[in-house]
Amino acid sequence: MVFNILNAPAGIVPVTRVTQKDVDAMAQYPDTDADHRKVKEVRTLRIPCGGHTILSGARLQHFWDETWRFGQGAPDFKGI
Repeated sequence: MVFNILNAPAGIVPVTRVTQKDVDAMAQYPDTDADHRKVKEVRTLRIPCGGHTILSGARLQHFWDETWRFGQGAPDFKGI
């Protein structure tokens, strides 16, 4: 929000979804404190994973164009 106030647009771009392979890999994730244990307990299969953007002007337009081009074969993220 601060970046938007400072006229440096920020946003989130969905990139992929959590797969069963990702969930299985969580078995190796450390559970040394309450926060880490909670992360392992949460059901995350099929939720979207995103990337943050903080760009402006032509750089922002280029980023969105490339993201759109890359995402043409990506899973459907309507309704996120």
